[in-house]
Amino acid sequence: MLAKIERAIPQAPRARLFLALVLLLLALVLCVLCRALIIRLTAPPPATVTAFECPAAPAPLLTPPPITVTQALPPFPLPSGGFLDLPFPYDGGNTSFGGSDAQFRQASNRRTSGGRINSFFDHEFPLYPWADFRGLEPPGSPVGSTLLLFDGSRSPNDWYSGHPGYDFLPLPQFRNNTPIFAAASGVIHRVGTYRDGNHWVELRHDLPGLGSFLTMYLHLQNDAVWAATKAREGQPVQAGERIGTMGNTGHSTGTHLHFEVRFDANGDGQFDRHERVDPYGFLGAHDPWASPTTLADALGRPLSHPGRPSRYLWKHPLGVTALLPPGGGQVLVGTGTGGGEAETPPAGALAACAAPGQVPEGGALVLASAPDPRPSESAVGTGNGCVVMAFDPQGQPVQAFVPPLPVSLRYTQEEIGDVDPSTLTIYLLGVGSDTWEALPTTVDVHRQVATALFPQPGSCALLGRPTRDVLPPVTTIEGVGVQDGQGQFTGEVTVAMSAVDVGGSGVAEVRYSTDFGGSWQV
Repeated sequence: MLAKIERAIPQAPRARLFLALVLLLLALVLCVLCRALIIRLTAPPPATVTAFECPAAPAPLLTPPPITVTQALPPFPLPSGGFLDLPFPYDGGNTSFGGSDAQFRQASNRRTSGGRINSFFDHEFPLYPWADFRGLEPPGSPVGSTLLLFDGSRSPNDWYSGHPGYDFLPLPQFRNNTPIFAAASGVIHRVGTYRDGNHWVELRHDLPGLGSFLTMYLHLQNDAVWAATKAREGQPVQAGERIGTMGNTGHSTGTHLHFEVRFDANGDGQFDRHERVDPYGFLGAHDPWASPTTLADALGRPLSHPGRPSRYLWKHPLGVTALLPPGGGQVLVGTGTGGGEAETPPAGALAACAAPGQVPEGGALVLASAPDPRPSESAVGTGNGCVVMAFDPQGQPVQAFVPPLPVSLRYTQEEIGDVDPSTLTIYLLGVGSDTWEALPTTVDVHRQVATALFPQPGSCALLGRPTRDVLPPVTTIEGVGVQDGQGQFTGEVTVAMSAVDVGGSGVAEVRYSTDFGGSWQV
């Protein structure tokens, strides 16, 4: 036994050396593995394949005919090719007229998504005032209780049903010195004041070979600019020339501009209420206001409407209409490139990648920016609303995409500042549906591109769960006093205001004005 132990002892240093070498090799292997893991964790993941990398060639775009030429329009919506510009400074300043395509798209969103729109044109039907105000709009649902927006989405919560134009807000809110410009060159048609004190201006725009349009600017301030415009009735006016100041005159609850457009379809020069048109056109499946209709108004009287389609009238495009070849194609909005590139696309860009046969041969795919849906406690827009529509050669809407259509949109970090990034999801309001549905969404966080497969056409938006209270309080105003048969107060009125915040952060203050928005009290 002792001999065996003595023979083993001389071998101990060799064993220890072997063990040390093994441990050293294990340490080296561990270091290599750790380094590889660190590189993998810190390196950006491979770019997600999106509709911006569509293998198909860009589809040819349909160019709208000049607005001044009489020419039959194709049976598809065209979200470009107009002559009007927004009649206020895009940047919220006091001098500049006009702006970039990107600024126009942002301004054309709703206020809660960073835009300037507080109320939209109701395509079913713009017969303001609504029934509760003893107006012409039928009271029955859905006509008398919802707004049908230009992207084809129906909103039961927007204010207010029957609205015949757009309400644009100042930037920032409560500003009372925002200049109002002529949206296009023309003639100062009329300037006046309604019985309720609403100061307004009307401009007439005669387009050779097409006809005459009327642009209307309401709730203007009673100031020197408005008075000077009134003194120039019948005289020419140039696009961008100041004609007034955004105000709060008449039936109004805050400083804003009501902007309305009418087209003299019958050539009688009257521009009646049946000739109201939406300057954003209509991108949905069916526009009720474009079709001849007979209905009963709020008082039960028969009302016959001849049908007035709305053509897109803005100089800046909201999107494109692409004629898809049999082999499919890529459709891009706001990229300025031919597509097929893997680098990060510009902010606000949209892309769709149509496979062969997804749209009937000779048909068209419409891809455009659109307003976000109204925010809720669980989902809020990021300013990336969109509309994806498809039509057959006769202009009939396509009901489904088989296989589903890949659609991608590019957002920015600033746009998702109020939402949880992990909840970003593309939602779809399919044609004929009243419910926004979440689509399985792939988000490339490094390029800031969201992609989803669309089973059918419709309105779309990138939404996320809000990280702060983004819902404005609801203010109730009640007046008590003697009223005449038209609902107008005839004597002293007691006004009570109350506000409830549905978002949970509380009401900071309630402001009111007694001088048409010239000053505000808390």
